[in-house]
Amino acid sequence: MYSDKRRDPDVNVQENRRRLALTARFDPEKFHVAKCVHGVDVWVVGDPKPDSYDALVTDNRQVTLAAPGADCPIVLFCDPVKKICGAAHSGWRGTLDMIDAAVIDVMLTRFECKVKNIQVAIGPSIGPCCFEVGEDVAEKFTTAFGDSVVVRREGEPRPFVDLRLSIRLQLEKKGVPPKNIDDGTRAMDDTAKSQHPTQCTKCDPQQRFFSYRRDGQQFGTQVAFISLREMDDSACNIL
Repeated sequence: MYSDKRRDPDVNVQENRRRLALTARFDPEKFHVAKCVHGVDVWVVGDPKPDSYDALVTDNRQVTLAAPGADCPIVLFCDPVKKICGAAHSGWRGTLDMIDAAVIDVMLTRFECKVKNIQVAIGPSIGPCCFEVGEDVAEKFTTAFGDSVVVRREGEPRPFVDLRLSIRLQLEKKGVPPKNIDDGTRAMDDTAKSQHPTQCTKCDPQQRFFSYRRDGQQFGTQVAFISLREMDDSACNIL
C-alpha cells in the first residue's frame, strides 16, 4: 500500500498488484482494497462507492476483495451456500467498534445469508504477546468484551490486548459457529476461551510478516484477498 510517509512510490505498488493479479489469476482492474481508515463502514461492491470503508462484501464473481495490514488483523468472510464473500481491515479501533460484526450484519440482511454457513479466517496479526496498550485502551476493550481474557496484565507495567480473541468473541456473539472461525490459534482445552497466537506479525522469529510496531514508519504492508470462483463444491476461493 502506498503512503507518502514511506519510500515505496505508487507506481511500484501498482506493479506489485499487477504481478499479484497475474500470479493469482484475477483481474487487477477489479481488485478492490479496504481503505484502512479505522472505521466501521462496509461497502457492498456495486453500490455507490463511499469515500472511506474498512470492509467490503460482494456476490460478484468478477471482483477480488482485499484488506491490508501491518499488525492489524485482516479478516476474510465467506458463505459458500449463498456465494458471498467479504474482507475487513480490523484494527484495534475497528475491532472495538465491531466492524467484523458489521460485515456479518450486511451478509445476513443484504444477502440473506444464514449465520451457520458463514466461514471466517483471521489472518496473522500482532498477538497478545506484543500488543501493548495504554490503560485507556485496555479499559475500552474490557468494557466492550466484558471480564474476559482479552486484556492481560500479569504484573506487566502496561496491559496487553488479544485482538484475534476480541474478533472471535464478537463473531461468536453474532452466532458464527466457533468451528467456522479460523484464527490461527489453538484452544488450551475444549472449553477454554483463552487462545495462543501462532502467527504474531511483530515477534515471528522468521520475520515473515510486515509489522509497524517492529519496523517503524518504513513498514511494509501485507494483504489478504478473497474471490468467488466455481471450484468443485466450494464457491469461495481464499487466495
